[in-house]
Amino acid sequence: MHIVDLARAGELSLVEQALHKGEGVNSRCFRNGSTPLIAAAAQGHLPLVKLLLDANADVNAINHDLATALIAASPTDHKDVVQLLVESDAQLNLVNVTGNAAFDEACNAHQDGVARYLHAQGATSPSRQWTVLPTSSESPRSCSLPRSSTAVAVCRILGNDLPFLHSDAQTETNTRFILEHAEIPGNVFQLFFLNRIANPIKLANLKSLLDRHGQHWVEIPFCASDFESLGKLDDGLFAAFDDLLAAPIANRYCRSMNSLWRQLAFGLLPFNLYLVNNNGARNFAIQWCRRHTSCEWIFILDGNCFFSSVQWSELFHGMNSEAAYILVPMLLIEKNDQIYSKSNSFAQRAVEPQVAFHRHRAHTHFHEGIPYGFGPKAELLQVITDRKCNDQIWSRYDSHHRIMGIQRPAVQVGFEILSSVYRLAPGAAAYDFDCGNDILRLAGRIDLVQDLQGIDRLRSGARFASACAGSRSSA
Repeated sequence: MHIVDLARAGELSLVEQALHKGEGVNSRCFRNGSTPLIAAAAQGHLPLVKLLLDANADVNAINHDLATALIAASPTDHKDVVQLLVESDAQLNLVNVTGNAAFDEACNAHQDGVARYLHAQGATSPSRQWTVLPTSSESPRSCSLPRSSTAVAVCRILGNDLPFLHSDAQTETNTRFILEHAEIPGNVFQLFFLNRIANPIKLANLKSLLDRHGQHWVEIPFCASDFESLGKLDDGLFAAFDDLLAAPIANRYCRSMNSLWRQLAFGLLPFNLYLVNNNGARNFAIQWCRRHTSCEWIFILDGNCFFSSVQWSELFHGMNSEAAYILVPMLLIEKNDQIYSKSNSFAQRAVEPQVAFHRHRAHTHFHEGIPYGFGPKAELLQVITDRKCNDQIWSRYDSHHRIMGIQRPAVQVGFEILSSVYRLAPGAAAYDFDCGNDILRLAGRIDLVQDLQGIDRLRSGARFASACAGSRSSA
């Protein structure tokens, strides 16, 4: 059994043995993203919760529903577990995908004793203003963090380069370009999140690059044992990929192909969620900044985003004091030096925007159950805009996350669309700037997993050539 299943079952001795054998204390169940601590807390296993906390379990880790151990424990009658979590610095007012904090969960379950205790500790409901506990003294690289209420945190998520979609060193190349050319305003705190980068040489090179430029970074580590626990890719996935490529290009996105896309999505799901970890890393960055800084706005950026000084100026002059979210349209460029071109004709097509979260007013976060390639960011955009922006690019991705069976209700919040940001060049010859690249994204994910598993099936034969050719005509 996986360590999370052992924790859920309350198997204290077996969990202890698993930890001694090297199982990660923050290992995740790839069905729902829960850690051993979340699973144990939800079942009220107090001795096991103590064991895991003593082993340095992340008390504020979240699962695919954005539930922490405290949120999971609050609707139960295990006040002792709730109290231990709070005493271990669990954040009181984080919210899950339904917008409920621990206090709400306790109230909804009529756990009055738990609710009274949480309220006495400073817990509130998301319907009131977000309350943040005192920040931890822990910080990356012992850096001096901004404490101004007007400061902006810019979080750049750096992940694995995907074969076929990116050049082999795209992440390092674009990060170097940003560090050498981007102007960072004085009230902006820039932070890089190294998101499960599996190649140790690339990881070391990125750390060295960031250190040379005096940048602050936080690593979300790739754990080989966690990856190995996912097993091998199923042969049926390769057959489904062949069937998709065999279909006429014009038919690859019609409703009749949904079953193939669904098979591919779920066949790759645990690998996709672990290795790419889009929304997991984004939510981690939001929580980290709320815990460690006092920044009023938290910008969650893909690693290849570049702000010019003009774009920063437009952004700061347009900020609305009542908004909960800021959406920043992204402009495609084919070559990085086009940023300095006197003509903007190269970047007229805006694509899915980047998102900024207000520290107190933004309660809805990314859904961690939606993997890369199925609208992980677009789903949040539709939720927070109440699907009122049907003319925007993200409205086209509505069916993507529905293939995963996910559709959250809209929330009534204030948002504004401001300025723009450049998306630096991907560097791959097969990338198509005019059409969709879903086939390349799919091929890249499969190939990344195969490289790590020591297999070489996608590159043999005509499958790769077909994928690249097909991507140029897909929409």
